[in-house]
Amino acid sequence: MTSLPYPLPLISPTFCMQSAALIGLALANRDRVGPVWWAAGMGVLTAGLILTTLRDVALLALELHTISNALVGIGTILLHYGVCRFFGDSGGRQWFWLAGGLIVTANLMLAFTGDAPPLRRILFSVVIALVSMLITRRLLRELQTDTRPVVLFLAIVFLVNSTFFALRAVAF
Repeated sequence: MTSLPYPLPLISPTFCMQSAALIGLALANRDRVGPVWWAAGMGVLTAGLILTTLRDVALLALELHTISNALVGIGTILLHYGVCRFFGDSGGRQWFWLAGGLIVTANLMLAFTGDAPPLRRILFSVVIALVSMLITRRLLRELQTDTRPVVLFLAIVFLVNSTFFALRAVAF
C-alpha cells in the first residue's frame, strides 16, 4: 500500500475554499433547499477526488479513471443545481440528467476507445471549468442580497476554479 504523497485537502485548494463558503452560506440560510444538493455534490465530488488521488498513486484500472472523472463532473453539476435551488430557481433537473449523462457517456467512450490521458484531462478540465463558470454566473446575480460578502467570495472562488481548469484544459 502506497501512502499519499501529499495531504488530501491540498489536492485543490479551491475545493476546500468552495466547501468552506458553501457550508457558511448553508448555515446562514438553513431554511433553503440548496444546501442538501451542495452536501450531495460535495460528497460525490470528494469521492471522485479521492479516487483520482488513489488512481495517481497506484496503477489502477482504466475503469477507475472513468468513474473518478464522472464523479467529479457529476458532483460539480450537483453543486450548480444546489446553488440554483438555494437562490429560488425551480426546475433544472432535465439539464442535470442531460449533463450528467453526457459526462458519463464521454468518459465511457474514452475508456472503451483506449487509454488517452490527454483527452481525459481535457474532458475533466472542460467540464469543471464550464460548470464552475455557470455557478459563478448564477452567483453574480445575487450580489444585491444581504449575503453579499459570502456570495462575492464564493463567486470569486468559482471564477478562479473555472480559470484554473480552463487553462489546464489547454496546457500541454
